[in-house]
Amino acid sequence: MKKETKKIIKILKLINSIFSNYEEVSPDNRGRKPKCNEITLFKIFIIMKLTNTTTIKGIWRLIMQNKHYKKLCKLEDDISRSTLSRALSDKIDQWFD
Repeated sequence: MKKETKKIIKILKLINSIFSNYEEVSPDNRGRKPKCNEITLFKIFIIMKLTNTTTIKGIWRLIMQNKHYKKLCKLEDDISRSTLSRALSDKIDQWFD
C-alpha cells in the first residue's frame, strides 16, 4: 500500500471517529433514502483534495477501485458517477456559498 493511501486511510478513520455518534436527520419527505450522506460526501471531498483529483470521474474511479476508501466512506453499494456528481456538486455549493 502506498504511503499516500495510508495517510488518507488514517484521515478517514479520524473523520469516522469524530462523527461516530452522528445521526443524520432525515427530511420530512418519504422519498428514497440518499445513496450518500453529508459525511460521506465530505470524506470523498477530502480524498479528492489529498489526491489532487480534479474530476468527478477520477474520484469515482479511485473510490470504486480502492476497497479501503470505499469501506471507510461507507459506500456499501456501488454509486453511479452521475449520482455522485449531483450530490457532491450540490454539497460543495452549500459548503462554499
